[in-house]
Formats: sequence, structure tokens, C-alpha cells
Amino acid sequence: MTVPTTPIHGFKLGKLEAHRPNLRDFKDYFTAPLPPPPPQAHYGGKVVAPWAMDGNGPDPSVTLPGVPANWGGCGDCVAVGLRNFVALGDYSEGAHGPQDAIPSPNDVVSTYCSLRGVSPEQLFTDPDQYDGGMDIATVLQTWLYSPIYGVRVGGYAPVDYSDLDNVRNALFLCGGVPVGIQLPASAEAQFPGTWTYQPGSEILGGHCIVLTGYDTPTAMFWGVTWGKVIGISEGFLAAYLDEAYACVSAQAIQKGTGPTGLNVSLLQSDILALNAVSPVEPPEPSPVVTPPPTPPS
Repeated sequence: MTVPTTPIHGFKLGKLEAHRPNLRDFKDYFTAPLPPPPPQAHYGGKVVAPWAMDGNGPDPSVTLPGVPANWGGCGDCVAVGLRNFVALGDYSEGAHGPQDAIPSPNDVVSTYCSLRGVSPEQLFTDPDQYDGGMDIATVLQTWLYSPIYGVRVGGYAPVDYSDLDNVRNALFLCGGVPVGIQLPASAEAQFPGTWTYQPGSEILGGHCIVLTGYDTPTAMFWGVTWGKVIGISEGFLAAYLDEAYACVSAQAIQKGTGPTGLNVSLLQSDILALNAVSPVEPPEPSPVVTPPPTPPS
């Protein structure tokens, strides 16, 4: 089944149902309790490469072979979120290491297809079958072992979003936070203006965005979606967040530039346990019966 399309702009959603990985909260991977977050942090403004639609809606910049004329986009919001996190990692005051090439829209759509195990041609010709979206946690687990956009995440952990100070701390320490929301119709109507909570608004579906900053005194966050950095009120996030993740790049861990006090060995041990499988003895092979030689005629 294809992903939802928003009714006003024809944007795509594509975040599947949230499922929390069996990991501790991000704040519990530190050697000492985290202090309250600083009152402001805003990394999105440091990104000089342009934010882009990256195929998550009508996007003529996608020029892969076979793309239809007037293509309406696909449900690649999770792949777009990783692209935007990579962009933040390059420009958020060195939080993630040296600059990497910013993925193009073609790169993002191709990555979405690869993560779903389909080809772009299949996506373009039969979206009802092949454009099914992705869930954030599974993609992050994949990112640990397989580079995406030429880089690899070194560790990730869920953030307890029931207290938005936890989200602020993760954003301040990691330079950006991929989150999942249940997108209300009011958000599309407000876009590209500030998203605020509107009681009773119909839920259109799951969507992945990346939070890029916050300002506690004004109860505001900022995030990037559909090629724009937008304001997002605390009330909106409190109502519609359904998952959030702190991510630290492998570069930052290797260079020792990750968050101070992060117990990397504990985090990586827990992550490895997610993939632990009890060994299963293979069945005994059936004996090979060799037929007797055929006597000469």
C-alpha cells in the first residue's frame, strides 16, 4: 500500500508505526546525570547547503532514469531525515566531524529504494506496491553497520520525549534530533509557517522530521521538513511526538568529539545485544548414497 499524500500540497508522509528499540533512554547512557539544557541552541541556521524536498513530494530535481513527468514524490521522509542529520553534522559547530558531501535528491531517493530493497524503476512504475515508507528505528539499526550517504552512525538511543528537556539536551549534545510525529492536517495548512497545536485536527499519518534547534524562553523548537526550516511550538510536539532519537556519528566517537560523559562502551554493548541471536546447531546432513557402478554391457 502506498504512503499517504497530504491534501493541500501533495506532500508525502511515510514514517511507519513507532517501535522503541530495547535500549535505555539516551540520558541513562551518561556517567553522571545530565544538567538542564542551555536556554537556546539552533544549528539549522549554520547549514549553508540548501535544504531540499529530496523526493518527499513533487520534486522536479529528481532526475533518476524512469522518473515520470510530474512525479508526485514518495514516502522517503526517513531517508530525508538522515540526509538532513548529515547536513547538520557537517555544520553544527563541528559536532560530528569533518564535512561530508551533502546528498543530492537523486541520492536520497536511491537510498530510500535501497533501504526498502527495491529499484527506482519499481518505485516509479508501481508505487502502490513498492512505496511503503520505513520505520526510523530499523533504519538507524541498519545505519550502524552499513554506511548511508557515505557516513555511519556510531550509536543511537531513544529519547524520553515525555519531558521536552530530554529532547533539548539531545539536540544540544548531538546537533540535531530525528523525530517521528503523527502529522495533523493543521500542520500542512500552516506550512511553511510555525506549527502550533490545533485541537481536533485530523491525523494524516506518520512523518519523520529533524529538530534543528530550540528556544526555551519562547517555548519554541525548529525543525526541517519538505525543504524548509520551520518553527514548531512546544504544544505541538507535546501532542504529536511519538518517537525521538539521539544519534552520534562514528566519526565523533572515533575522534572523541561526541557528547562529554557519554558511556560509549555501554551504549554500543546494548546496541550489539539487539542483534544477538542464540546459536542454532545446523541439522545433521542427510547421508549421501552413492549408487553402485553400472556394470559394463
